[in-house]
Amino acid sequence: MNIGEQIRLFRKRKGLTQKELGEKIGKTAQVVSNWERCYTPTLNHDDLIAIARALEITVPDIIGKEEAIDYLLHSGQNRPFDLEELLKYNQLQYRGLMLNDDAKDDIRVVLEIIYQRSMKSKKHKS
Repeated sequence: MNIGEQIRLFRKRKGLTQKELGEKIGKTAQVVSNWERCYTPTLNHDDLIAIARALEITVPDIIGKEEAIDYLLHSGQNRPFDLEELLKYNQLQYRGLMLNDDAKDDIRVVLEIIYQRSMKSKKHKS
């Protein structure tokens, strides 16, 4: 199933029209239609994230699990991506060891600690 078919499938499961999905992400129904019919050769990172959020799914659900990590790691070399999105992948590994859900939860806890420290530091600098 291609990306356009995935968007259509999840949009219909959510009970949305092309117009309604477009409104949720700031695009026209025609743009959504073009994506679904693969008239637009590629989707940019921001559009993929917006679609996933509007449909309450993940980017890997749209582009496929196999391509997802490569996409995130190589879409815009100097562009940051959300680690929370990365942790939604089914198969993550570290040094060859597959990470289970408990390990991913541990990573989320550490990331939250880093986030809180950064926010605290930011407040002190203001």
